[in-house]
Amino acid sequence: MIDLKNKNIIFLVHSYRTFQKDQIDSISKYFKNVYVIVRYKPISSLSKFVKISGLNVHTKDYAIDLQNKPNNVHIYEAPMWYLPINFIYRSIGRYHFNVIDNIIKKNNIYFDIIHSHFLWTSGYAGAILKKKYNKPLVVTGHGYDVYDLPFRDKVWMDNILYSLKNANVITTVSHKNKDILEKIGVNKKIHIIPNGYDDKIFYPRNKEYCRSQLNLPLDKKIILSVGNLEKIKGHINLINALPNILKYHENVLCYIVGDGSQRNYLQSTIDKLELNNKIFLVGKRPHDEISLWMNACDLFVLPSLNEGNPTVMFECLACGIPFVGSDVGGISEYIKSDELGMLSKAEDHVALSENIAKCLNNNYDSNIISSSVKNCTWDAVSELYLNSYREVL
Repeated sequence: MIDLKNKNIIFLVHSYRTFQKDQIDSISKYFKNVYVIVRYKPISSLSKFVKISGLNVHTKDYAIDLQNKPNNVHIYEAPMWYLPINFIYRSIGRYHFNVIDNIIKKNNIYFDIIHSHFLWTSGYAGAILKKKYNKPLVVTGHGYDVYDLPFRDKVWMDNILYSLKNANVITTVSHKNKDILEKIGVNKKIHIIPNGYDDKIFYPRNKEYCRSQLNLPLDKKIILSVGNLEKIKGHINLINALPNILKYHENVLCYIVGDGSQRNYLQSTIDKLELNNKIFLVGKRPHDEISLWMNACDLFVLPSLNEGNPTVMFECLACGIPFVGSDVGGISEYIKSDELGMLSKAEDHVALSENIAKCLNNNYDSNIISSSVKNCTWDAVSELYLNSYREVL
């Protein structure tokens, strides 16, 4: 077996936070050096001066979380100046490579293997990097880069296929993603490696204690949703579902954690429905605080229009909290039983409301829920990636 302790790995990522950070930090203990080049948009710094909803989630401070960073993990910032317009975005793959290559040369970075998270733009830049330095490439397809980008037009399809066809190993987070990749013409072996969770942060905790820490009422049923406030996450359907839920459960409160471009729209809908005393947009919260929120709630809801394999699903299940959501992406591969929660068709807020109402009446066994993902810790997921690395080294 190849000893990775004398090897260096370089990660090309769109952020070093939440699931990408957790995975990299877990893998780092197996390598000598881990180099992480993080793409971010300097234009988003305008959010300090101009109130444009959602712009702040693209800033450098948002993209990079240095808390508890392992000593052998070295972070490099890759600023990319471009307007987030489709025809511009689809043409920045080589630009991303040039920024990365300059960082490598400037800092004399030596690496043995490349791992790109997301097929665009990191996967595309990684493919060029592989050719220049003659190093093996692992690419991971997550969500929109699999189910959305290839189907926009031929240019997008060619971009994504370039990333995939030049990879030594292709991984993705769900069987549904794998099926999509095969349908667009990928004839290589595709490894399914799910997202995971940090079991040092996400585990069952006392509900009353967590509510007291967050100043939440003890006498209410609490619904929680965590995710970027973007259209794809479907929060509008949860908001529209609440009036029907309140017919069955008057003492329900709903908290939505996250920030994004839909915040003003969601708040205006809450205002219009006169639900200001029932639904609360609490904004972005520190990652290690999310465990408190999850353990404080009675039910976790993710009403996404599409997904790859959402990390928050694993995190909520690890806390022993039932999951209600849309039957999209790889979610149904884990929510297989009513003992864990319920799924409905995306955008059907009536079915969503009925499932939430039913689940609020159920008595769930938190031990059954948390044990359902005991094999999905980041350490367990890392072992799967290590097998892929050794395969190409």
